[in-house]
Amino acid sequence: GTLTVPVMDFAALHRKLGLKAGQGILSHLNSLPVGSKERQTASAIIDEEEQIGIDRLELRIGCYEILTKLHQAGFQVGLLTKNCDRGVTALLQKLQQHSKESEGQHRDFFSKIVTRDFLPPKPAPDPLLHICQCWSLSPKEVVFVGDGKDDLLCGRAAGARTVLINTDRNKESEWRTLADDVINELPDLMNVLKVHPTTHSR
Repeated sequence: GTLTVPVMDFAALHRKLGLKAGQGILSHLNSLPVGSKERQTASAIIDEEEQIGIDRLELRIGCYEILTKLHQAGFQVGLLTKNCDRGVTALLQKLQQHSKESEGQHRDFFSKIVTRDFLPPKPAPDPLLHICQCWSLSPKEVVFVGDGKDDLLCGRAAGARTVLINTDRNKESEWRTLADDVINELPDLMNVLKVHPTTHSR
């Protein structure tokens, strides 16, 4: 939901999986025995809901704009997501479609992409630390942007600067205090980077 308009009904997904509100979906899935009927059923339910999200995927306002500015400014940009490969492919295709329509060219925005196949997933810091290692950067040189609690927990645990983007879903959440900075729209991120000039990647 950081780069796209949030469309998935996570409350409904929790109910279908028999989970309590706030219980981790991926942690539940990974706790089920590999090859078991329970895991296959849970995986099918998640896949079905994710496909609905993919079919309705829209870029968040300012997404293409901020990615273009970061690219032009020479920032390294990574994508760390709990989505599946299909969801990431759909996002990349949407970005490339926008790129061709507005600029008539193909543009690669992400120098590193990490999906939920990387274990453990966020809120553990491991996937973000992996990206930092690939970039030969200290986490203190990285700004981690997200719209959920797991994003902020992951970023803080890794030692990165955390930025929360405001949404209707998180505007009254008590965990917002985990964010070092809060922005209303993605293009506002450039103001955060100007205030912290030593940060040179996201």
